[in-house]
Amino acid sequence: EAVTLARKIISCVARVGQRFGAAHVANVLCGSENEQVTSRRHDQLTTFGLLKGASSPEVRGYIEQLLAQGFLRQTDDAFPVIALTQLGVDLLKDATAAPSLALSRQRRVVKDKEHRRSRVEAEAWEGVDRDLFEELRALRLQIARARGVPPYVIFHDTTLRELARLKPQTMAELRTVYGVGARKADELGEQCLAVLRAKC
Repeated sequence: EAVTLARKIISCVARVGQRFGAAHVANVLCGSENEQVTSRRHDQLTTFGLLKGASSPEVRGYIEQLLAQGFLRQTDDAFPVIALTQLGVDLLKDATAAPSLALSRQRRVVKDKEHRRSRVEAEAWEGVDRDLFEELRALRLQIARARGVPPYVIFHDTTLRELARLKPQTMAELRTVYGVGARKADELGEQCLAVLRAKC
């Protein structure tokens, strides 16, 4: 039912504090255990996985419809977030507040797009030493816990893949890797190089 579906989505927007975009809200509702969700403990929310049977694009389609119908709004910030409108608040409090609400299901992602996504993912891992990647992930988690920050603040997975692909052995080489740069090389370089050198 459209009203029940809408209330689940609006509730999730409220639960994440009205501080995240449509993609994140959709991931929480779909029960995705990706880094962005788990690092913020949003997998502990009561709305986590409420729409587990739906795909993320499908849920984002519902969010777009709720935006268009005025139950949600999107901020104009550099990184837009989804927030509740008064209509959304009213619907959350009273299921009978929007008797004419209608939501249409998004079409399934066509197979050629799925194949294209799979190919892109495969290319992203080409030449990557998987064992080394896992060791770098473990190091990242250790550093993140020590600093009290989410792991992606230390390095994104993309950077870890590049490190595990290129296997830099010197500080100069490390600085050239995508996502590292001079500052992180100075802060974390020796720890990273110790792991990298041990595998070569």
